[in-house]
Amino acid sequence: MTPIKYDPMNVFYLISQIKFTKPGRNSDFRKRIANEIISILSNDYKLALPDYVDCYSVLKSINGARICEKNGIETFTNTVKSLVSLCKIDIEQETYLKKTYTDFLDKVNDRIDNYNLSIDMNSFKKYFQKKKGVVINSYHGVKGEEFTTVIAFGLLNGYIPYWDLVYGDVNKRAVETSKLLYVICSRAKENLHLISEQGRTTRKGDPLTPTDELVRWCSEFALD
Repeated sequence: MTPIKYDPMNVFYLISQIKFTKPGRNSDFRKRIANEIISILSNDYKLALPDYVDCYSVLKSINGARICEKNGIETFTNTVKSLVSLCKIDIEQETYLKKTYTDFLDKVNDRIDNYNLSIDMNSFKKYFQKKKGVVINSYHGVKGEEFTTVIAFGLLNGYIPYWDLVYGDVNKRAVETSKLLYVICSRAKENLHLISEQGRTTRKGDPLTPTDELVRWCSEFALD
């Protein structure tokens, strides 16, 4: 049990993921997380970031934020201050972003109080230490993670994309499905297995078919 709850879709979780892991290791992975932070701030929160903000400046800002070995929460708040300063964000004026930030801190403090957890840096770092074994998660849940081997199944119309996109705007479907497939594929460091299994059906008994975008992608690369 650690102070931070798994929440890879939350920009502040991603910030903590960089801060509480060692810089210099898995540099490509850390750059990818930094780019995801930029993407969330720009696209989800509609913030106009300065042109100089890139993955390298984000990493430098997060890595360089003042550390308090006895207080991981203080270290985290220092990190957020450093990053919003880099990005020229007035968090007090960004209602949606501020609420996400305060909610994140509230959940951290609740876990510390409820489970009587230590707040020193080691307690925060422990959560992000590399784990061994098999991880079973949803497509959305693996965002921000990295694995030697990824085996993804259920790549079927109705699951990826969901039915509302299957019968919705064609362009929106293509964009959203491509984003999700990118998340899945980019989690793998060495081995990637994409499975559109047979035998699954709708509630009416109609067979589910392989995700159209994946079929087209495989055709382009002449994959069996």
